Amino acid sequence: MELENILKIEYIFAFATLILPGFIIMKIVRLKVPNKDFLLKDVLFEAFSYSLLNIAITGWVPYLLIETKHENWAIFSLIFILTVSPVFLAFCYIKLISSKYFREHFDIQIPTAWDWYFSQKPNSLLRVHLKDGTDIIGYFGGDSYATSYPNEGSIYLEKVYTIDNDGLKLIENSNGVLIAKDQYTSIEFYITGESDG
Repeated sequence: MELENILKIEYIFAFATLILPGFIIMKIVRLKVPNKDFLLKDVLFEAFSYSLLNIAITGWVPYLLIETKHENWAIFSLIFILTVSPVFLAFCYIKLISSKYFREHFDIQIPTAWDWYFSQKPNSLLRVHLKDGTDIIGYFGGDSYATSYPNEGSIYLEKVYTIDNDGLKLIENSNGVLIAKDQYTSIEFYITGESDG
């Protein structure tokens, strides 16, 4: 094998080991914790840091398998470390920053109040004040959805209600309502005892 080809393989391996796991972690975390869009040059160090953490936790496994003459298992473990392990670490990180203790002692930078509220997965009754002067009252639960940064503002409510002298009445046979962010002026949130269970 020529020296040039060997160098290409080493560069690919270095990228796969030192950058790829970090990007996997960052991408998964950003699915759960809304954040600003990023350019590659701006997050290279962060990806590198996450990759080093991944290697520090799991990198000893392939070396141990090679030392014990289990080369096939070493290759399998290396593939696992580069692809599956970062996913596991990302979910651990999300669990950590979502914990009550962490939220009480650290300030997680979430881009908008909208993202912060809906990332809590609240079971809430919402009164949406539309620009035409009417209101929509709906339930936001486990089957509802709110868009996140940078496209925040649109919301799907899984249940819709009417209001009369007797109070709220669920609109039967409704499959919910989708409200675009340019259709309303404000939203009121009410705690409900309803659960998704």
